[in-house]
Amino acid sequence: PVVAAPAPAPAMTTTPKTTTAANTLPKLPDSTPDTALINIVKSAAATVASSTSSSSNALGGTMSKLGGPSQSKDKDADDDSRNRDIKIIRKADRDDDDSSPAAKRAASGARLGVLRPLDSLPVLGSFNPRQVLALDLPDTALRMLIGRQFKKIGEFAYPNVLGASKLTQLETPPDENALKSIEALKTLVPDSSFALNHVYAPYRLGAAGRPSTGSIVAPSVGCTGDRCFGANLINWQPQMATCAQDVRIGIVDTGYDAAHPAFAKTRITPKSFAPAGAAEAPKEHGTGILSVLGGGLATSTPGLAPNAHYYFAKAFYAETRGGPPVSDTAEMMAALNWLAEQKVAVVNLSFAGPKDPLVHYAIQQMTNDGIVVVAAAGNEGPNAPPSYPAAYKEVVAVTAVDRNLAPYRYAGRGAHIDVAAPGVGIWTALPGRREGPQTGTSFAVPYVTAVLAMNHAQLGGLKEDPFAPKQRALEILNANIMRLGGPSTQRSPIFGAGLVQAPASCPPATGVAVARVSQPPAAPMPSSVMPAAAKVGPPSRTVQAKHETLAPAGGWQTETTPAAVTTVERRRP
Repeated sequence: PVVAAPAPAPAMTTTPKTTTAANTLPKLPDSTPDTALINIVKSAAATVASSTSSSSNALGGTMSKLGGPSQSKDKDADDDSRNRDIKIIRKADRDDDDSSPAAKRAASGARLGVLRPLDSLPVLGSFNPRQVLALDLPDTALRMLIGRQFKKIGEFAYPNVLGASKLTQLETPPDENALKSIEALKTLVPDSSFALNHVYAPYRLGAAGRPSTGSIVAPSVGCTGDRCFGANLINWQPQMATCAQDVRIGIVDTGYDAAHPAFAKTRITPKSFAPAGAAEAPKEHGTGILSVLGGGLATSTPGLAPNAHYYFAKAFYAETRGGPPVSDTAEMMAALNWLAEQKVAVVNLSFAGPKDPLVHYAIQQMTNDGIVVVAAAGNEGPNAPPSYPAAYKEVVAVTAVDRNLAPYRYAGRGAHIDVAAPGVGIWTALPGRREGPQTGTSFAVPYVTAVLAMNHAQLGGLKEDPFAPKQRALEILNANIMRLGGPSTQRSPIFGAGLVQAPASCPPATGVAVARVSQPPAAPMPSSVMPAAAKVGPPSRTVQAKHETLAPAGGWQTETTPAAVTTVERRRP
C-alpha cells in the first residue's frame, strides 16, 4: 500500500493511488499511434521555439502578479535562474531560530511558481504518456478538467521538498497523450503549472533477460578470496566500519530481501511508495546496493558501514508481475520528501532517468537543508547524454571502474562526472539467501556514500546554500583521491577527479566551516582525456588503467565463474 505523505494543513487531502492503466505506464491507445505522437512532438518543438522569446516576459509578468520575483536583466540573476527549474513565489521567512529550512518553508506558506518552459523536447519513452502532474491546481480548475475527461489519480502534499504547494496527478483523456494535454492545459489553466511524469529505472533488461540468481550463501565469515576487491581498491579498512556509527543514510531503490542473513543486525527503516496494487519489482538491485553499504561484517557479503541507520525508500515497482523495476516522478517526490523528513545525512540514488524539474527542485531543497546527494552516472554508454539526477549541479555524480581501474564501458561520461568508484563485478547479497557479482554505475555509488557518511561530522551545518553540501563533499573526497587518466590539475570526463579513497582513520567529530559559493568548484575540463598515467604528488595517486575484462554488449550479460554466475547491469549504448 502507498504511504501518504503528511498534509501540512487540514484542508489538504490525499487520495490513495491505485494501479490503473495510466499508473502502470501503458502503451499509447490504438487511436494515437507513435506517428501521431511524433507529429505532436514536432508541433511542440515549434511551440517551444516560437514561445521562447516571449515566455521570459510572460513569466516575469506572472511572477510579479503572484508576488514573486520577475525575470531580471541582471546577469547574476540570469545565471541563478538557469540553475533552478522552478521559481519560488514567496520565500520562507529566515528567522534566527532552530527550525530547519524545510520547516520554515512549510510554516511560511511558501509556494512554487511557474515551471520553466521546456528547453528541449523529451525523449519518447522517458515519461508516462498518459499522465500529467499539476502544481497548485485550484479545485475549480480540477472540476473543469474532470468535465473534460481528465481523471484525478491523487493529490499529495510534500512539505519537506515542496513547501505548501500541492501536487495533483492526472490521467489524460482517452484520446490525448501527455504532451498534447500539457499544450491544452497551458491555455485552459494559465495560472497553474504542469509537468510530465518522468520515468526512472535502476537498469534496463537486455536480450539476455533476467539476471542470474547467484549462488547459495556459504557459511563463511567475511568476504573470501578476491570477491571484496572493491573495498581494497578504495583503501577501506575493516576498523572503518565504526566511523559511520548511527549516521542516517537514505536509499531510494527497489525493495530488498529483509530476510537475508546479511541484514540480520542492520538497522533499517523501510517505507514503500509503490502505487497500491502494483506488482512487486525484483529485489536484486536493492538487495545488492544495501549489502554493499550495510551488510553484516560476520557475513560473506560484509558492508562498508554496517553500523549506520538506513532509511530505505522502496520507490520502484513492476508494471507486470516479474517485470523490470520502474518508477516515476510522483513516486520519487514521495520518497525524497520522506527522506528529508527523516533528516538523513547522505542519500544514495543508484538509478537514472531524464531531466525532471520537479525532482530537481526536491533535490535542491534537500541540499539546501544540508543533505548530501550521491547518484549514479548511468549505463547508457559513453556517447549518451547526461543522466539525471547525477547531472544536476547539486549532486555528486559517480562513475564505475573495474578491478583493473579501467572505466566501465557502458558508463556515462561528461563534464558532470565527479568521481569514480568500483562498480564492475561487485560481490553483493541477492534475494533468497543468495549472493553474486553485480555490475553498473549503481554499484559504485555506495562506496562514495560510505566515505561521505564516515565524514558526516565535516558535512554538518551546511544549510541555506544548495551547492554547499556538494562543495564540501568534493573537498573531502579530493583530499585522498587517486588520479586516473590525467594530471592532478584536471578533471576527466571519464573518471572525474579520480578514484575515491577512504581516509586512513575515522575523521575527527568536529565540523569544518566552508565559504558558500554559487556552485561547486570544477577544475578545467580538457576536450578529450584518455586513461593514461600521470605523475602527481601526495596524497593523490595516479595509476595506469588496464582494459576491462568483462564481456560485451547488449543488456544483461552472464559470465560463469568458479563461485557463481556474474550478473552484469548495463544498458545499450
